[in-house]
Amino acid sequence: MPKTVNGVERKKLKSGEMRYRCTIRVKGQRRRTPWVSSVSEARHLKAETEKDLRRALDLGVPVVTESTVDEVYQDFLKIAPMSMSEHTIRRMDSIYRHHLRPHFGPRKIKTLKPFEIQVLWVEKLEVLSASYVSGMHTCLNKLFTYLVDNHLITYNPMTNVKRPRPEDSEIHPWTSEELADILEASKSRREYIIFWLGAITGMRVGEILGLRWSDINFSKGTISVKRTLSCDDNTVFLPPKTKNSRREIFISKQHVSFLKKYKLQQGNGGKGLVCTTRADTAYYQTNVGTVLRQICEEVGLEYRGTHNFRHTHATLLIRNGANVKDVSLRLGHGKIETTLKLYVHPNEDDKKKTAEMVAQII
Repeated sequence: MPKTVNGVERKKLKSGEMRYRCTIRVKGQRRRTPWVSSVSEARHLKAETEKDLRRALDLGVPVVTESTVDEVYQDFLKIAPMSMSEHTIRRMDSIYRHHLRPHFGPRKIKTLKPFEIQVLWVEKLEVLSASYVSGMHTCLNKLFTYLVDNHLITYNPMTNVKRPRPEDSEIHPWTSEELADILEASKSRREYIIFWLGAITGMRVGEILGLRWSDINFSKGTISVKRTLSCDDNTVFLPPKTKNSRREIFISKQHVSFLKKYKLQQGNGGKGLVCTTRADTAYYQTNVGTVLRQICEEVGLEYRGTHNFRHTHATLLIRNGANVKDVSLRLGHGKIETTLKLYVHPNEDDKKKTAEMVAQII
């Protein structure tokens, strides 16, 4: 049984380690801090919790510990557009509906413990990437931060939950020969136009799927990125990912000619979209990925995702002498550093050339 000494509860774990917590009582309200590893930390949490609780009670704001996670989440969504982009809100909502609601939705806020959230992260890491689980952590933390900031709860349980550290996954763009093999193998498929546009423009797949014929200036030879297509439960057109993502991409006369021919073949279908299914509807990104996976298997290449067209586009351009600033603008990056870090990948030949250069200099 925990013992209380000088207002601090303490208990001994089976491992022999000690844990401490405090109880706060203010105007009939009782709160407990989470178990922590030191007396000083427990007292610090007690002071912070008591201060927040008094402030909430003085303001007359109800403390929503009796509310469920689902209930406060719906309130959070109403104010989210004030500080979050539509892209971020949709991604967060998808994460919540598919991964967090099944575990925490019906639960009362006051019953959530840091340990069980940490356990869920461990379980999810067995089937999801660390980057995705980190996104789940961000989602839940945003919700509880909102509640604390608005004095609806006095303690954010995420404070003691460790965020999964995303792995530094190395990007492997295709060589020009591999890219040519993929495009050649997909020529007979309707998805060829998607892969082709990714290869020649470096556009994100969502931007390609949201592209309309009205966005292409044939006489000027430009493609304007004005929207992106998001397909979750519904097909929704959203503004580009960032301010810099709204951009104009120049294409060659040869590519303009191809697009003109393709438009004639498509006819009046597609509701103005450049890339459409046989049913003249917008594509789901997951379906595009499935087709690319099949193509990669046919040509004997490892599947690296649809975003690899973007990686390859930037890498091949810079490897062939393109100005990095121009490539950065073409991709819609705000900083050249982003382009260099994410999309420029020296291969073995580059490294050998550098070694030979060193030999000549020194």
